[in-house]
Amino acid sequence: MFAARLCVSELAANAVEHGIATAGADDRIVVTLSRCDDGIVIEFRDSRRPFDPTSHVATPPPESIYAAEIGGRGLMLVRAYSRDLAYRHDGRENRVTLKIASA
Repeated sequence: MFAARLCVSELAANAVEHGIATAGADDRIVVTLSRCDDGIVIEFRDSRRPFDPTSHVATPPPESIYAAEIGGRGLMLVRAYSRDLAYRHDGRENRVTLKIASA
């Protein structure tokens, strides 16, 4: 459950903090969790402008703790905790699907 909460939290934070809202009151985030034989499948949908987290270049690790900057690690965490990370934009929404393996 920790991995599922972390991934949903990071995807939501990115959508709210960095996503550019589309016009109108139809701005939304929808999260669907489905249990499968070997874990949890998460579908994260948002109506913000298209953003593909699977193609985003990961932030390189800092040379030292003193050179580290705040931020830029959320997608790294999502990739580390999830399997089968996929993205598509259906013309209206960003759709990120991922699987969290059961321990």
